Amino acid sequence: MDQKYGEFIGVDNLYIAEITEDSDDAYEADTPEYLAPVAEIGGTPEVSNITTYYDNKAANNYVTEGKTELKIVVANLPAEMMAMILGKDFNAGNGRVYDSGEPDPPDLALGFRYNMGKSGYRYYWYYKGNFSGGVEEAITKKESLEIKTYTLTFTAMSTQYLFEVEYDDKALKRVYADTAETAFDETGWFEQVQTPESVGAPSV
Repeated sequence: MDQKYGEFIGVDNLYIAEITEDSDDAYEADTPEYLAPVAEIGGTPEVSNITTYYDNKAANNYVTEGKTELKIVVANLPAEMMAMILGKDFNAGNGRVYDSGEPDPPDLALGFRYNMGKSGYRYYWYYKGNFSGGVEEAITKKESLEIKTYTLTFTAMSTQYLFEVEYDDKALKRVYADTAETAFDETGWFEQVQTPESVGAPSV
């Protein structure tokens, strides 16, 4: 089977980058950093279909897309990293997280890749979103261990900044590319958030 039709058989390289500006004037993100060992990622966009009817038949169908929620299963997160992505207070002096119950998560970009077929990959960057946490649980050790992981929800939205895409200005939610595409070069994909204005590795 042609490599471009390869099934998704794995996921790795989970990165985040803090968004320092998303305005009418610019989109800027910090240097990406590794988030955690990842076991699973699945994303579902909110899609609405509205059909109009005339002369007793369907005439037009309007499709709109809202936010995308990604469920991300990781091994665990260090306390400092969890505090940062969830908008909690971390005291570096005593190594403690102080949780007020009032999260203020920062805007982050999210990058990762899927294994595709025997040797290919699909690379992703979601441009802007926020994390919320999931269930934290553990079970006592017994003769057979039951391992618990941690699930994060990343809610992705479109940028405020308009990028030039195919001679038009558009807000963007994500970018992705397959290594099966001969024009695609994955070099530097996780060294900076890949936008239409920043492709490849950062310039020195």
